[in-house]
Amino acid sequence: MRSKRPPGSRLFDFNDERAAIIAEVERRVMGSVSETGDRGSLEFLLNDAVFNEVARYERVKTRHGKRQLARWLALRRQLPRRDRHWIESQAWKLVRYHTRDIAGNFNPRVYGFAGRVLPFILAALLNAGSLDRKLRMFRGLRTRASVGGDIENLRGLAEKSTLIFVPTHSSNLDSLVLGWALYDLGLPPVTYGAGKNLFSNRAFTFFMHNLGAYRVDRRLRFRLYKETLKDYSQVLLERGYHSLFFPGGTRSRSNIIERHLKLGLLGTAFPAQVARLKQNIPSALIVIVPVTLSYALVLEAETLIDEHLKREGQQRFIITDDESNRLGKIASFLFHLLRMDSSLHLHFGAPIDLLGNEVDSAGLSHDPRGRPVDLASYFTIDGELREDAKRDQEYTRLLGERLVEIFHRDNTVLPTHLLARAIYQRVRSRFHDEDLYRFLRRDGTLSIARSQVENDVDSLRELLRGLRDRGDVRLFSNSDRGSASDVVDTALSIFGKHHTRPAVRVEGERLVAADLKLLLFYQNRLEGYRLEERLTGVAGTGAGVLIGTPDDLDTQIAMREIPRRLRRIAQSEDAEVPTGQKRRRKERGGEDEDDPEEPDDVAVSSRPEAKEVGP
Repeated sequence: MRSKRPPGSRLFDFNDERAAIIAEVERRVMGSVSETGDRGSLEFLLNDAVFNEVARYERVKTRHGKRQLARWLALRRQLPRRDRHWIESQAWKLVRYHTRDIAGNFNPRVYGFAGRVLPFILAALLNAGSLDRKLRMFRGLRTRASVGGDIENLRGLAEKSTLIFVPTHSSNLDSLVLGWALYDLGLPPVTYGAGKNLFSNRAFTFFMHNLGAYRVDRRLRFRLYKETLKDYSQVLLERGYHSLFFPGGTRSRSNIIERHLKLGLLGTAFPAQVARLKQNIPSALIVIVPVTLSYALVLEAETLIDEHLKREGQQRFIITDDESNRLGKIASFLFHLLRMDSSLHLHFGAPIDLLGNEVDSAGLSHDPRGRPVDLASYFTIDGELREDAKRDQEYTRLLGERLVEIFHRDNTVLPTHLLARAIYQRVRSRFHDEDLYRFLRRDGTLSIARSQVENDVDSLRELLRGLRDRGDVRLFSNSDRGSASDVVDTALSIFGKHHTRPAVRVEGERLVAADLKLLLFYQNRLEGYRLEERLTGVAGTGAGVLIGTPDDLDTQIAMREIPRRLRRIAQSEDAEVPTGQKRRRKERGGEDEDDPEEPDDVAVSSRPEAKEVGP
């Protein structure tokens, strides 16, 4: 096992600089909010904090919540009567508290310990087979997981630049998977923001606390906290610490590949890039590494889709039984995951700079035509490297568009996605006029002839092969071998390994949609490719559209236009920031002039347990 320091591992020096980093963050936050010297601006910021925290703690009925509410109410009463010195001291206290609460920690000994011992700990959790068999299974994780990308290039760039890994986000296990992958591949450890709620999970807390994670409390909405969090991220990047951001902000509840990215923390890379360019050092470049994770099974699928449906139904819903908070459930899931071949696909995309240009092994940027890019010129105003909030906001938006394109291109379609898509689209089309929530209550009452499902799977696979050959998507490794029946068998086997109720069950020669919400969740991984439109040549009927989900996305961004847009933004300090072209949206749904006869390939039974074997 690897215990030495990987090349480019700045994080090994973090604890020596931690106090200086905290002090710098505090100085920047207070400097930015106090620069006007106006009592009113500080009072406004404290009032903003008071308003948000009072509203939050009024909903918390615990003893701790009542104490905190009383403290914030007392502060609210005092604010109007106090002078500037007192107000500034309260702001300092608040910033100081949250900076220390956010700041991470890195222990090289724990890093080495985790790499050596974590497989043994996970193996001991499993309750099947001999210890030797368990350990062999975890040591063979590399063969069970498919990891792609130019890893050697990334190792070299880790020494020449500051890397920001930007992954899709499907599960709370993503951090564990990414940490294992970076360690196993000899890539440096990273610092990353993790939801504060995860630090209450004993399965994760020890390792997260000691391996570079900093805490993000998503409950806090006031500006002082947001500024503190952003400045902490920016200072880390300026000092060359490799980082990881989940641009989706949270796990994808619907399992749709992220489309509308939350780029707040990622936006801190732009002022950090200006600061590093000013340092005039060889390793000034900040490099984005898109990472796409694809799971055959998702640990929290049942609770994630439940929350998504509740949210889209305009009802407040909080996961109360999240599988990722139960150690036994995690162990069971990992056991099944590691017994499946190619159950996890992790692809490291081609590295790009902050403007979306690909970066070569020497750390140089090239535009889509292969020409070298003078990155500094895009951050220069009147011959001087300078921060510009409006310019950087537009650059961030363009980077988000580029990442969405890459995420779709590097997504790996797996057998469970194909089977779920084929069955869900077929049964949904039978009830396309029915309200989604009413339809989803038909669990176990709808079945399809297996031969029909295999035909649909074969058509989808053939279409996806064409998209793959164009570089628009990835497919599981043996997608060119075997029959559609083999794909269906593989997916059925996987679906039966983890969830409380399998998404599909077999009844004779028919396949029953046993859990429509799970089928919806897994088929959603294929949203964004216009599959039904490509298959039929016309816009879809809306049969598989999830209420509240954006329409199909054209993933091919006009990259030739982006350099011109970037240059226009960079050269015009006072020019109005372009709002960008609105994405073309296709109308899906509606009624045909001639309503076709209902298909007879979907059998409906009155009770879930009834076996309907009609035509």
